[in-house]
Amino acid sequence: MALTVTSISIGGHPVTVTSMLDEKTVSAALQSSPFQKWLIHVSHAMLEDDVKTFDMNKIEIQGVDFFGKRVGFVKIEVDAYKNGVRLPGICFLRGSSVAVLVCLKSSSNGSSVMSKSASVNSYYNHGDTSSLSSSISGHRGTRFSDDEYSNNSHSNYNKFAVLVEQTRVPVGCRSILELPAGMMDDDSGDFVSVAVRELEEECGIRVKSSDLYDLTRSAQLGSGDADEGIYPSAGGCDEDVRLFYYEKRIAAKELMRLEGRLTGLRDHGELISVRLVPWDSLWKSTRDAKVLCALQLLNGLRARGLPLLKWVTPKQMSYAEPLVKLSDNSYMPQLGFGLYKVPPEKCEEVVLDAIRAGYRHFDCASIYGNEIEVGRALKKCGIPRNKLFIASKVWNDAQHKGRKGVRESFARTLSNLDCGYLDLYYIHWPVPGHHIATYKELEKLQLQGKIRSIGLSNYTPNEYQELVEAEMLIRPVVNQLEVSPVMYRPDLIEYFHSRDIVVVAFKALNRGELTSRNTTVDIAKVYNKTPAQIFVR
Repeated sequence: MALTVTSISIGGHPVTVTSMLDEKTVSAALQSSPFQKWLIHVSHAMLEDDVKTFDMNKIEIQGVDFFGKRVGFVKIEVDAYKNGVRLPGICFLRGSSVAVLVCLKSSSNGSSVMSKSASVNSYYNHGDTSSLSSSISGHRGTRFSDDEYSNNSHSNYNKFAVLVEQTRVPVGCRSILELPAGMMDDDSGDFVSVAVRELEEECGIRVKSSDLYDLTRSAQLGSGDADEGIYPSAGGCDEDVRLFYYEKRIAAKELMRLEGRLTGLRDHGELISVRLVPWDSLWKSTRDAKVLCALQLLNGLRARGLPLLKWVTPKQMSYAEPLVKLSDNSYMPQLGFGLYKVPPEKCEEVVLDAIRAGYRHFDCASIYGNEIEVGRALKKCGIPRNKLFIASKVWNDAQHKGRKGVRESFARTLSNLDCGYLDLYYIHWPVPGHHIATYKELEKLQLQGKIRSIGLSNYTPNEYQELVEAEMLIRPVVNQLEVSPVMYRPDLIEYFHSRDIVVVAFKALNRGELTSRNTTVDIAKVYNKTPAQIFVR
């Protein structure tokens, strides 16, 4: 077969791509979700403050596996050097996955269930089931801070983990006990829906997304992307596993029905048996790294008295106003409270009043000079962080200082607001000659999990096109423009909507001038609304 050769840009530098595969397959691999995710990370790793940190000369695509029409796996070898030393470059790209640690608590003493599951665990205890039984009844367990996770051996005796047993060809066709797990099938980022689906498909356990605790987010692992999990084998594979936890009290008869149940999608080659493992012996019952990592995270969080964060879907958020779905699958409350020209000495009380009135979306900016006061109000309001939507903007002076200036400006904003992360971070104005570097830094902040989405403000089509030509890797989700009944801009709105960019209107009431017009007041009286409501609608 003829050699396929093409070229892509990484960090603004051309890189040759070669393959013995056909051109169509190579093109599919380059556009696939696993490769694109890897490309985003490597592009930002290549540059620090616009200085190259390593060189990449060539990528060889050695293999591509399709799941139907979708690319599932890509194997590449990368010719990359750091400080003149060639880096190990064989990579197996498969993207993200999820896994769920399930704890079921029996209402009985658990002996009947344990007798059914002992044969499964005996293999992992070198054939000695008596040692398994004695370790369960006598093991004191890990000390936790609350009664539910106390060091009472009797309570642990009634607790079981739900694992699945599958024959795995890569490890020599051996049967392995594992957490229920599955790959992300698309770019939606909806980890919890995949976790819910896998629990039903592999275990026959139906749960709601709100029942799952997000272990990886609760532990705030490292300083990486907030939407990334653990890396089981970073030396050769890009897979990151998002770990969840689910617990439930269950009748003994129902628990016994689970043991040995045959599940899985047979037409996909899944031959799965459900296995119950006594909780106290879970740590030594399997070689599955996902089990050990999830258990360690859970024990670490409990031992330190840290809260387990549940996954919150947009429908569970207590927003009074409708939500707008953005192109990165996040959601934004449709009505935002702007902080422009709110005096610092009045800002804290103004924000608290807005929260009492039902606002959850706050539009801040470093240039407004009141972010410290906004942060104080957010701390006092009593609304959980995941039910607030906080946006801010980087001002022009920071852009003139380059990526370091942008980074420092963001750090001040985050410190002043004291809210952990930003839901949306805007480029306030597209400063000529600087806004592209600013955007690159915002991409990096998003990859680090410090901001959830990137926004533009006051961008024209020409300036947006500059970003496109500069090969931005993460798309902006909104563009904030002056739009009102007296400043209606249908061409601009259509342009950005056609690119899946939501237009956010500022000065929607023309700074209050519209609400005092006689015609507006008359219409408001007819519909029993305020003038502001008439114009916003």
